[in-house]
Amino acid sequence: CAVAGTFAQVFLEYRGLTNSQIGLALSLSAALAIGIQTFFSDLCDKHPHIPLKGIVAVVFAVTAALAAIMNWLPCSVIIVMVCYSSMAACSSAQNGFLNALPMQLSNLGLTVNYGIPRGLGSLGFALFSLLLGNILEEYSPDILLPVTIGLCIVAAACVLLMPRPSAIAKKHHLTFTAQTAPKTSLATMLKGNPTFCLFLIATTLIMVGQSISMSYLNPCVEAVGGSTSDTGTLAMVQSISELPCMFLSAFLLKRFTSNKLVLFSAFGFMMKILLLTIAPSVGFMYASVALGCIGMGLFAFSSVYFVNSIVRSSETVRAQALVTACMMGGLATIIGGLLGGIMLDAFGTKILLVLTTILTAMGLICMGKVNHLYQKYFKQK
Repeated sequence: CAVAGTFAQVFLEYRGLTNSQIGLALSLSAALAIGIQTFFSDLCDKHPHIPLKGIVAVVFAVTAALAAIMNWLPCSVIIVMVCYSSMAACSSAQNGFLNALPMQLSNLGLTVNYGIPRGLGSLGFALFSLLLGNILEEYSPDILLPVTIGLCIVAAACVLLMPRPSAIAKKHHLTFTAQTAPKTSLATMLKGNPTFCLFLIATTLIMVGQSISMSYLNPCVEAVGGSTSDTGTLAMVQSISELPCMFLSAFLLKRFTSNKLVLFSAFGFMMKILLLTIAPSVGFMYASVALGCIGMGLFAFSSVYFVNSIVRSSETVRAQALVTACMMGGLATIIGGLLGGIMLDAFGTKILLVLTTILTAMGLICMGKVNHLYQKYFKQK
């Protein structure tokens, strides 16, 4: 994600794309990600004998192959757009599947501390963002492609080494509920769960703002006198700020319900965007991204548990994939990519950030309603 997301604007601009074309490429990647997530999540829920980790490994392999094409073959602007969009789509699609993996274990009745691996992921994101930001000051953005290939190979190997939930269930005589629960269509699932539907809307609105602010972070930084190195450092600070909440996820979930944590995280996102919008300098931006501790730091794990608590076990993979499809790299990026690129070219960074503030505020209001519906329909379950 650090390679395909934070430095997307830097890489694509280097390859000759305009801001509007970059926005189109990001939107295309998000549309493809939704298609990938929808297809494979539905396949996995309907055919539980197909190992989810195998799907994840295949998507990692495709990501590496697309990076290799751009790295070793001559590519026009159109080919770069298609290949990069497809690569970023595969990268984004992984998040929902990776969230679903530990939830499969949770459905067996096992205690899963999702916050720790998610926190380690943020730490890795932080370190790579800092490293790549400084490397890009000295070297060509083409260095991003070999890095992507290497990371994908390592990630695929790690996923394949994970045990299958069905094997764990058989070994320890546990009930794998996702295999025995009745299956429903996607339309039936959404129609019968208005709380989940509104949560998807709230998530989309909030993440459109996040997508714009992260995809176009570099021009925002340059607008206040910063550099590409500052962009990488800001991404690192944001990721590190998420770690405390993630590592304390088990403690927080014992003290607070997941719906309250999700609502508070929406408030954190709102404050982060507001401070970023009024930031007069790079130094002020550091204060803004540090609010990731109560934004993505809470949302990353609480949203997974919240969704798992309001859908049936047979719908877990699809539900987690749908949430990811609405986040950065999904629907939020389709909207944010197109809107961000056009707005940036037409009005500049300040007006663009004001728009993100408005959208995030709307998301916060919707999340408040989600909390109300949860209290009404799910609290006693």
